[in-house]
Amino acid sequence: MHVELKLAAGFRESSYFPRRCGAGTSCALGDLGPGDSSRFTVLGSFTKPGAFAFSATASSAGLELSPDSHPNTLSAKVTVLGVPKPFVDLTTVAGRSVTVQGRAVAGSTFQPSLERVARVDVAIQRVGATGAPAWRRALGTARWTFRTKLPPGAYVATARATNAGGVVGTSTPKKIVVK
Repeated sequence: MHVELKLAAGFRESSYFPRRCGAGTSCALGDLGPGDSSRFTVLGSFTKPGAFAFSATASSAGLELSPDSHPNTLSAKVTVLGVPKPFVDLTTVAGRSVTVQGRAVAGSTFQPSLERVARVDVAIQRVGATGAPAWRRALGTARWTFRTKLPPGAYVATARATNAGGVVGTSTPKKIVVK
């Protein structure tokens, strides 16, 4: 059994399995008996958002015991959305009251209905704290605001934007000092 892949332009391969297949889009999988199956996996990433088409064809030099009229070809389409980009622009501290403001932009305009920023969450975590931060919803999306009260200490604020397609982007943390 031999498999030949046609990868989409804009897809960058990073690894293959089984490893004996090596780099490339062709792999000899060996003999398969009735009811047997095998797999050839290509891992990688897309270089840009967009719609991509893949296809794979399985062929054999041997005679099929029960030939069928179905071609041994598979095609698939994949849509890749851009990663939204949130920014923490301003932090204001007045006593224990903290206001964090920022903006979030779509990662691409390929598919506007799915690329739009649908939600922004903010996590404020004490510097040196371990564990997962607690994310809280901000008010707004393209321009957003988050308000809270904190005890004295040093913190970092991070924003997370989620687009309508479910893709998440995270900002660079910004330091906050509450005195």
